[in-house]
Amino acid sequence: MTTPPDPEALLSSGDVRAWLGNRIEGLARLRILKQASPGGFYVYEVSSHAGSAIVRIPVDHSGMQALRREERLVRELRPRVALEIPDTALYSGSPGLPAFAIHTKVKGRPLTSAMFMRMAPVDRRRLVDDLVGFMLSLHTADLDRACLWCGDGCEHRGSPAFLAQFGKPGWFDRDLVERSYARLSPHLGSELSDVLAITLAEFEALDYSDSYLRLVHGDIHGYNLAMRKVSGAWRLTGVFDFGTAGVRDVHEDLFRLNFVDKELVRDTIADYNANPDGPVCLNAARIVIYYRAFLFYLAIEKLDQGDIKGVRRCATLLRGYLDRDGRSDGR
Repeated sequence: MTTPPDPEALLSSGDVRAWLGNRIEGLARLRILKQASPGGFYVYEVSSHAGSAIVRIPVDHSGMQALRREERLVRELRPRVALEIPDTALYSGSPGLPAFAIHTKVKGRPLTSAMFMRMAPVDRRRLVDDLVGFMLSLHTADLDRACLWCGDGCEHRGSPAFLAQFGKPGWFDRDLVERSYARLSPHLGSELSDVLAITLAEFEALDYSDSYLRLVHGDIHGYNLAMRKVSGAWRLTGVFDFGTAGVRDVHEDLFRLNFVDKELVRDTIADYNANPDGPVCLNAARIVIYYRAFLFYLAIEKLDQGDIKGVRRCATLLRGYLDRDGRSDGR
């Protein structure tokens, strides 16, 4: 699929309108939010007088498989999770029309650094409790069942090959750094270039631990969290975007929260490790390495896209994070 589907064609189909109408009342219009890349999706917002939802149309078969996987995972997780998560349903397609998924939209505002800094201590405490409760609802899932939900070949999770693939993030490695180091260094400066070399060495030294393998969301950051005012205070009421959920290193659910605030990560680790239901003891140093590695990965991605402002933004985030009181605000 090389061009985005025509929204009018979708909405003119009585079959599609009937299917959507069962999931969003008073269907009105569809507008595209995001173009697709290979293996990705065309993303639309479908709106009505009663609210809105997200529609994702896969470009190819691999995208359709990813949607089936997400639908299966969400169906299993909704009864386990106290917070609101998007319902996901698949339309299998019909002659002349594509298959697609619809995700109910979780209402709320993203958790930003500015919001976190304005929160009262008691509200921050409640936020940490809610985050830990959500994480534990996933991390304590039976791994055999979780493997069936994911369908990622998890029956081999004890094998060296599985641990090498999922035991730590696969988006950062020596080949990536060596390919980009010379082009990236001028934008980082000598200090951050040294930190990149140290981060790579520390990342490579991390062990693959079977004990760390848990069902994780895999992309928890402020813009995948829904905050709403409850009795005048911000509360975490929902979590969305389960496209990368799966059996992974449990620490992948923590490090992106540094985009909000170091203190939030510190308190979440402490609360998690103090919880008697915690299946593992989180390693704070591992989370630090993952976050630094992720910022370097994002910088390289921006460099490959020719987005020099984006590279500099990543460098600013890194410098802020390395500062003792540094805060960052982003995705």
